Amino acid sequence: MYNENNKNGFSIIRMVIVCLLVVLFLFMFMWLANKCGAKNPIKTGENVFRENMKYLQIAGEDYFTNDKLPVNMGEIVKVTLADLYDKKVMLPFVDKNGNACNKYDSYVSVTKVELGYEMKTNLVCGSEKDYLIKLLGCRNYCPNNACAEKVCQKEKITEYQFKKTVSKDVTSYNCNGYNGYKLSGTNCIITKLADSKNPTIKTDTKTDTKKANIQVISGTKTLLTTTKTKVDLKVVQTVTPGKSEKVDDKVVVTTTASTQQRVDDKVVVTTTPDTTKEDCKMVDVIEKYECNCTTYRDSDGRAHTTCSTCTRTIQKEKCENVVVPGTTKYSCPKESTNSSGSGVNLKCWHYKTVAGTTTYSCPKESTNHSGSNTTLKCWHYKTTAATTTYSCPSGTTNQSGSGTSLKCWKYNYTCPSNSNYSEGSGANLKCYYVTGATFKYNCNGFDGYKLDGTNCVKTTTTEQKICSSGYKLEGNKCNKYTTDTKKAKVSTKTESSTSYKWSRETTLSGWTKTGKTRVVEGKEVCN
Repeated sequence: MYNENNKNGFSIIRMVIVCLLVVLFLFMFMWLANKCGAKNPIKTGENVFRENMKYLQIAGEDYFTNDKLPVNMGEIVKVTLADLYDKKVMLPFVDKNGNACNKYDSYVSVTKVELGYEMKTNLVCGSEKDYLIKLLGCRNYCPNNACAEKVCQKEKITEYQFKKTVSKDVTSYNCNGYNGYKLSGTNCIITKLADSKNPTIKTDTKTDTKKANIQVISGTKTLLTTTKTKVDLKVVQTVTPGKSEKVDDKVVVTTTASTQQRVDDKVVVTTTPDTTKEDCKMVDVIEKYECNCTTYRDSDGRAHTTCSTCTRTIQKEKCENVVVPGTTKYSCPKESTNSSGSGVNLKCWHYKTVAGTTTYSCPKESTNHSGSNTTLKCWHYKTTAATTTYSCPSGTTNQSGSGTSLKCWKYNYTCPSNSNYSEGSGANLKCYYVTGATFKYNCNGFDGYKLDGTNCVKTTTTEQKICSSGYKLEGNKCNKYTTDTKKAKVSTKTESSTSYKWSRETTLSGWTKTGKTRVVEGKEVCN
């Protein structure tokens, strides 16, 4: 029977079950959220930069396939984050604040090093920036520097030179028949003088004033003590930055010795045709005929006749057509120097000298090269250290020491405050106090200056020729020109030239082999 106690017990059990289900649902939701979040590069929180760096590095490894890797030691190739977006190698991502990372300062670069390739992943997102370095092998990642045990070498590929005659129409322009016109691009132009007039003269006067020299004519001079003051001067430090100097490297020339190569020659087969001739000879011929016939009767009285057959042998000439088989001869051609066997088993050959091959390559230290074969040039750049030099500034009269110990100074010579007359300057300065003085002023040493009271004055007057707008000053005239333009005359002619190209194919449609070959390096193969 149902009662109040059963009701309370059932409610408590149901509440416990509901709580357990809620806890289980929350646990499963958190587990699914973490699992899905690990696959999404666009996250928030302090680990977003680390995750974005990982996705950029993976995209870089996918992008740099064998054909995109650098070739020469020290050479660097780079792809920016913007390039990866454009090539759809990866999808755009943002930083922890939801802002886009720098597409141009963020990049993945690969450098050719001794042990394979070094990949640098550089990421800049707002104020956060960092990079990772990862060592790649000849192509794949090499754990624990295992690439040191790999042997890598370049494929040697033979290329053939081809040529063909190329014809093209060349268009030219001329001004034939246009007297006085000159060609300018596709037009003929003539410039004519339209007007000429005198320029306007502008006068500019400039006055320069200097203190005149003072000379004592009369009075009593009292020599005063000149004040000598030491002035320390600042040493001039000149920093010459380090510079990158080009160093030419010697090309490595490798020549292989010439070899003897066997060349099989085609056997010369000479066959005479079958002939027919008449062949006659004497043969025995047996002639038969009947002779010696007798007749007799048998017991019945019937008559019978018998004859014996007579033969004779005679010789007669018999002729018939006989086919004489042709003959086949096997021989070696003139160029053959060796042979073996005979008849259908005859073999012929000779030996030719194959010239040694010469290859040109750059030494390990080279990071740059141009040209190939005999025109190959190799070089690398060497950066010199910055240098600092120490010197004294202008006006220095005394110095001591050198380098970082250099000291510079000069002395100033001045008159005391009660001096009213001086002579000389610098170390030759003499200071006086003159009583009852009569002074005289002059401009000695001031070329072109005239005395004006206690000053020396020089007045300079200059003239400037000015033309109106549209006019050009030429000599003493302002000239104005007009221009007449006509379409140039067009002429076309066909020119032929020989075009050359190298190919790995042995035949090219429309091209002819020149007979020249070269060996180039292909991709790097590592074992």
